[in-house]
Parts: sequence; structure tokens; C-alpha cells
Amino acid sequence: MKVVTGTSVQAGTGKTVNYVVDYRVRETTGTWGAEVVLANGALHKLRGGVIANVTDATIAQAVTLALNAEIDGLDLDALNRKYGV
Repeated sequence: MKVVTGTSVQAGTGKTVNYVVDYRVRETTGTWGAEVVLANGALHKLRGGVIANVTDATIAQAVTLALNAEIDGLDLDALNRKYGV
């Protein structure tokens, strides 16, 4: 399993989002999970998922695309309110 931290800029809002993502490849199938860091430091778990037809060389790019798509769909203001920010 590989664990990566990073930042993404949310499409539409321009807000910077910090995240922690982990992923692994078994044969040609990759799995990933992630959490975003909210304004007060709380972690919000994302759906993550399964990606078919990947290798150790291609999994990082596939996960980045899926992660960014999920981050773009978040309502960060509502999540921050839910977690008391």
C-alpha cells in the first residue's frame, strides 16, 4: 500500500483542499481510499473505489483523476459546518 498526502484545487470554487490518499494494486485492479482535511483539522472520508486495468506504473495517475473528481463534487462549506467550523 502506498500513502500520499497532497493538495488539490477544487474546480468551480478555487478552494485548496488537503488530502491523504492510500492505494494498492493487485494484478490489474487498484483500490483506493482517501480523506480530506477540513478547516478545523477534522478528516472527512471520501468514497474511494476500485479502478480496473491498472499497473504499479499507472495507478497513481488513475487515483489522482478519481480523487480530484470526488473533491470537485464536495460542498466544503456544508462539510465544515457539519464538523463545527
